[in-house]
Amino acid sequence: MPTKQAKKKPKARTNLKQKPQPKGTMSITGIQKQSGKVVGYKFNDGKVYPKNKAVTMCKQGKVKDVSVSSRYGSEYLRTTASSTGKSLEQLPTIK
Repeated sequence: MPTKQAKKKPKARTNLKQKPQPKGTMSITGIQKQSGKVVGYKFNDGKVYPKNKAVTMCKQGKVKDVSVSSRYGSEYLRTTASSTGKSLEQLPTIK
């Protein structure tokens, strides 16, 4: 009798082709949530950008200590292993 194999969750993939981080880049200071999901990020310039714009900015190398990952076809931001600050989930939630 064949046994069912448990479905494995896909691992998050970090964008390894990300551009090097230039000096003086922006940093994330808060997260914006809606119904428990991250929909935007607040940056140190005081502006709040939607999630997709923040992902694009990160790919362009404008955001420090953050990389782009993908799960289930959706891209999101996560802190890099070398970051010395808080993880994104520990940042204050903004409205």
